[in-house]
Amino acid sequence: MIGKVYDLIWFCILWHSFQVVGTYE
Repeated sequence: MIGKVYDLIWFCILWHSFQVVGTYE
């Protein structure tokens, strides 16, 4: 369960970073 939550948080971080990069591009 904790691993699942960790994956979700990691996915959110990657997705947010991807959106930030898209904004700078």
